[in-house]
Amino acid sequence: DKCATSAARERARSPGQPPIAPGDEECCGSGCSRCVWLEYAEDLVEFYKDGGARAAEAVAKIPDPNVRQFVKTELDYILKNKRKK
Repeated sequence: DKCATSAARERARSPGQPPIAPGDEECCGSGCSRCVWLEYAEDLVEFYKDGGARAAEAVAKIPDPNVRQFVKTELDYILKNKRKK
């Protein structure tokens, strides 16, 4: 269960530590609406609260270029919507 894995990853994070990137085994690769990578992008923005700079740095470290672009696109979308509020 991918959702259970995401919840376990959140529980494993120490207080005050940045979100943990999902492992390869946590993503099915089908572009789910609640993909663990999309949750990761949301968690980064919420954790850093700096307009996306450090979230973008974390996303840039994602090794798979396809996943990295997928998450970058979501990050851009999240930040654009935050600016509208």
